[in-house]
Amino acid sequence: MYCSKCGEQLASSANFCSVCGFAVNRNYQQKSAPVSQQSSSNPSRGLDTFMRIFNDPNIRESMRRSRQASKDFIKSFDIMED
Repeated sequence: MYCSKCGEQLASSANFCSVCGFAVNRNYQQKSAPVSQQSSSNPSRGLDTFMRIFNDPNIRESMRRSRQASKDFIKSFDIMED
């Protein structure tokens, strides 16, 4: 059985999750770990995904434009003060 809040595997006799403290709902019995728990079985998978997304040229360009837009927005307040 797994915690319905954080996905931690619980002992069959548990009344509360030992990680998040959430009360165990005996009527809710999940047969397998939540998807987020299953994907964390390989910790480097999350980092690999992050690096693949972060190094994508389209995403990097979008991040650059977003930073520039933020800088321009902040500058607009400086101009209004003069």
